[in-house]
Amino acid sequence: MISPARWAAYEALRRADPVRGTGKDLASALSDTRGLVADPRDRALATEIALGVERWRAALDVRIEAASGRDVTTIDAPALLSLRIAVFQLAHLTRTPPHAVVDDAVEMAKRAGSARASGFVNAVLRRLL
Repeated sequence: MISPARWAAYEALRRADPVRGTGKDLASALSDTRGLVADPRDRALATEIALGVERWRAALDVRIEAASGRDVTTIDAPALLSLRIAVFQLAHLTRTPPHAVVDDAVEMAKRAGSARASGFVNAVLRRLL
């Protein structure tokens, strides 16, 4: 089961994507996803994850490219977003065990319609660990 905070962060980032999203800014997208998370602590975590991914996007992409051996522009959008969220958490948030971060990233890729890329997500994150 995917953490509600991670899924809300995923949805907010997906909606705020300037190319594939709804064209909303991140603040509006976060506001739209508040209903996905009942607990205020989870809402705060979702916000922290989404803002952190945006803040550290370039550095996250460099780590993803190094671990995957692929340019991020060639990675499926749901898989890339799942990877960015997981790499941010592994690098900057220490309260969640790494195995839970990896498991949720794989499940997010599957739920977002990128089931074929879930093995790729798992391999990249295991390589980073």
